[in-house]
Amino acid sequence: MSIKNILVLASTLFVLGCGEKARQADATAKIKGVQCLDLSVGEFKLFFKGEATVAQVDSSAQCLQNILLAFKDGLRGSAKHVFTTDEIILIIKRDLLKNQNFTTDPQLIKELMIFKVALFGGTDELITKDEIALASNLVGAIRPELSALAPHMKILLQKWEPALQPADAKQKENHFKAAQVKFHSFTQKFASQLASPDRAYEFDHLFNLVKTTIHLTTTNVKTIERLQEFRPFIEQFKLRLIGAGSALQGRQWNRLALALSEGYMQVLRNEYFLVPLGDSQVDQKNNVYKDFALDLSGLLENLLAEKPSQALSNAEIYELILPLTKIFPTFKVNQGLLHDIATIKVTLLGQRDLGQNGWSRADFATLNQKIPALIPSTLTVLQNFKKINGTSAAELPYEQFQTAEARIAQSLNEIAPLVEAAYDLKDLKPLANHLAESLLEGQFTVPENFDSILNIVASVKLTLTGESSTHITKENVQLLISVLGPAFVHFREYQIFIDPYKLKDLSFVEGSILLWSKVKQTALVELSQKTGHLITTAEISQLVLTLQKEKLLSISLSEANLRQALNAMWSHILNSPDERVTAHRAQNGFNKITLETFSNELEIWLQGQKQITQIFIDSLTKDKISLASEITRRMNRGPPREFIAANELQQFINQAVALNFTEKGYLKILAADSGQYTYRDLFYSNAARAFARLFIRGYADDLERARNFSGVTLYEAQFAFNQFEPIAVELELVDANSSFVTSRFREANLFLSESNGDNLANFSELHQLALHIYSGINRAKDLKTKLVRACLPRAPEKISSHTSISEDCALDVYLAETESFEGLPQFLKMRDIQPLPEATQMRAHYLSLLKTVGHVPNEQKTIQFQDADLFPHVIQYIEMIYARYDLNRDNLLQKEEALKAFPAFKSTLKDAVKAYDKIKEDDLPGVFIYILKNGAPPKKTSLSELLKFLGFIHQADQKDWIIESTRLDLGKIFNYIAEVTKAPPIVKPIPQPLLIL
Repeated sequence: MSIKNILVLASTLFVLGCGEKARQADATAKIKGVQCLDLSVGEFKLFFKGEATVAQVDSSAQCLQNILLAFKDGLRGSAKHVFTTDEIILIIKRDLLKNQNFTTDPQLIKELMIFKVALFGGTDELITKDEIALASNLVGAIRPELSALAPHMKILLQKWEPALQPADAKQKENHFKAAQVKFHSFTQKFASQLASPDRAYEFDHLFNLVKTTIHLTTTNVKTIERLQEFRPFIEQFKLRLIGAGSALQGRQWNRLALALSEGYMQVLRNEYFLVPLGDSQVDQKNNVYKDFALDLSGLLENLLAEKPSQALSNAEIYELILPLTKIFPTFKVNQGLLHDIATIKVTLLGQRDLGQNGWSRADFATLNQKIPALIPSTLTVLQNFKKINGTSAAELPYEQFQTAEARIAQSLNEIAPLVEAAYDLKDLKPLANHLAESLLEGQFTVPENFDSILNIVASVKLTLTGESSTHITKENVQLLISVLGPAFVHFREYQIFIDPYKLKDLSFVEGSILLWSKVKQTALVELSQKTGHLITTAEISQLVLTLQKEKLLSISLSEANLRQALNAMWSHILNSPDERVTAHRAQNGFNKITLETFSNELEIWLQGQKQITQIFIDSLTKDKISLASEITRRMNRGPPREFIAANELQQFINQAVALNFTEKGYLKILAADSGQYTYRDLFYSNAARAFARLFIRGYADDLERARNFSGVTLYEAQFAFNQFEPIAVELELVDANSSFVTSRFREANLFLSESNGDNLANFSELHQLALHIYSGINRAKDLKTKLVRACLPRAPEKISSHTSISEDCALDVYLAETESFEGLPQFLKMRDIQPLPEATQMRAHYLSLLKTVGHVPNEQKTIQFQDADLFPHVIQYIEMIYARYDLNRDNLLQKEEALKAFPAFKSTLKDAVKAYDKIKEDDLPGVFIYILKNGAPPKKTSLSELLKFLGFIHQADQKDWIIESTRLDLGKIFNYIAEVTKAPPIVKPIPQPLLIL
């Protein structure tokens, strides 16, 4: 259709209708004064190409006015004021179109005439000259707004080619906004002309007019069918947002024009801003989504502004959306979900008007203020969470992960302040149910343990916020966003970049060092933002107990024991020495002080692991000299924490006896390859080193000893044990045994390669003790399996430390077992001197060692596992004595070798012989040799034996001090020492009670 025909048809929209005398078919007229038509046609061609100027469009609109006036004035006969449609069409064909073959659609003419009535009044069969004049006035009224569209027509007609668009995104948006404003201005002006007469126009007629027009302009029947499908939604939209009733009237025209014009502009926005973007242009897409949201939210705000209630209830929204669920079967929504969404809306926008029951104009006004930050930030978080979730290091390099992490952190910081109100965790379950029943039907199923999940979530919320209710306040939401978001990212970093590696891999350690710095920062955010700035014992206990209850923790702890252990962590293990010793203050939870202590020790441990990994990255073993040289080199170049770790590891390398381990975690003592260090040896030493540091700094009741890690006394060690004993017993790590600390302290002072016999368990002794205990536990586990298999053919479901086995059966296993004593070749050699089963001497020796660890012979001839589990520990101690003092490696301790061992035993011997009044301190070396030779001092009741004893220890020439003590002899002295030192110590009280902060 030509531009000229379009203009004529446009004129017809205003003037169709006909005469006072419908039967006067001869009424014709020649129209004068339309000489501007040809020029206007050319200008309108430019207009529809987007190339016309404002002046050209203005003159063309003026021409259209003139045509209408000329049409009115040129009709024949001054008395003829009313015309039929046939008359008008005849004149148009003859005088304007010059085309008698031009055809019109009767249905379209009918709908246009009905529209004319709404616009100008009159009837739908006739048009008057006054109505033609009104049409001319209408053109004049909209002429300024129509002319103002000229610079923007390329945008509005989808002819805004990329070459014409500004390269700068902001300038491009400004151009689009300018077109949007002018288009809205034009449609509102036109709608105002329809609204001012305040005539009713049935919505059905508008729908039919659109449908008829589409039918004339396209042959695609699917377009009309699609329109028909959307009709119920359009009618609901009109009812809920345009106005009630079946007709359009008054300001409803303005609201309809606003909705239609905004809808069209969003179609254009999609074409110009979203379609051209590629998959990688994520930020640009997010900005487009932001602009979509702003425009649509602004539209709804404006539409609701003229609605009497200025709100949409959830019920109205449901009725509005319901037709769409029939058009799109996968799109399902129920009223419960709408309520849930409105509940989230209240959290984000604040409580006002309908609250959870709907959306108000004020809601959208507030939403408009938040959208610029909310939409891009939320999309950025979701997109980057998706990027880091379910991927691997091969798919996502660490640099890209860091970028995603930074963007998530920045976006979460922008989202957190947007929260306005509280949210109740109880609302999560109905939300999940409603999603599963509607929008996510078939894609999501509510877990059966959803209540358990909610309990855990509530416990986490309590731990992080300190508030026990399910109600999450505005401040809570902001805190949880700031902590849980980064925590998830940290978890994914561990899964992607650390977990795939083994602990001995450099990537594992370096990744852990990087990750811990981030975890610490998140912990600081938590402690800084949380009220009180700490996580209390009660809060952590509640979380642990909940995890136990919901079967996510396999352990079973009582609340009292858990709290006692946690309080010990805050008051001692993780407290600073200055706070604990000088100020006598205990921390009452996990705070910045305890975090800093934990962080410092963890970082030293990690730096130690890094060095160990690097040392053994190219070699499986290193001898003592090369290893010490390598560590010294690292001490001289590393940062402070690396220096500390290297310096302390160096101390252990320089100890008298090398502490090497088998693959099973057993100490190798006097083995052929002892002194050849592996990664495994230093790994265990690094862990033991960390334990020793924490233990001494946490319990040394002397500031200098605590700061310098000099050691702990028996009393301090007993106090530490008392704090952790209940939970250790509950976990079956130790038995409820009052002599536990005394025994371990004695072992640290007597039986290790670094034992010096003083009243302190020093750093080196604690380190070695930890390694001996670890090895002994591993051996005991292996032995226990074999003891159960051999001695308990019908073993109970749970074997406790008090479960008993046959004494003879246990000894048989000890005499036959080899694997559990791997790494102790000299012990096995000595054991196998007597052939089985006649090894009566070895059986007696083993039974003696069992008595050493607490076994009490009984009529049933049974042994409890709490005693059997300590048997391999004693074997290791005996082997360590020979490793340190049997200098010629003949498996015998001669006098000179024994006297070198004496200083370690001096203090213990002094206590053991207190009952002998005649024995002075200078006599103790002789006592030591006597016991090695005879097993124990004589009883005081035998005067002759007592005199022989005194004569032996005072012998000037020491001619009878010749000894060749075997391991069996050493077992006797172990037994004697255990016998005379078995009484539990009296625990020295702490000088001043610790004050809880």
